[in-house]
Amino acid sequence: MLGCIHAMTREYEKVHGSRPDLLRINHAQFERLRRHFSDPDDVETMMAVLNLTILISQDVVDPVLMRIARPGGPRPLTRAAPR
Repeated sequence: MLGCIHAMTREYEKVHGSRPDLLRINHAQFERLRRHFSDPDDVETMMAVLNLTILISQDVVDPVLMRIARPGGPRPLTRAAPR
C-alpha cells in the first residue's frame, strides 16, 4: 500500500506540476496502510511521513490524491478602504 501511494504521488506531481496534499482512502485501505508503520495508532507520524493529510471516506473505491491548499499559502483577509 505504501509503495502504491508513493507511486501515485510521483505520477500526480508529474501530471499536475505540484504535490498532492490530501489522500482519500476507505477504512480497509487505511488499515492496510497502518501495517507499514511501527506504531499504527500514530496517525500524525503517518501523515508526516507521507506528507499528506489522510481523509477516510467510505465512498472511495481506489485511493485518491488531490491538492486542496492554495498555491502560496492562505491569503490574508483584506478590508475595504474607508470612505
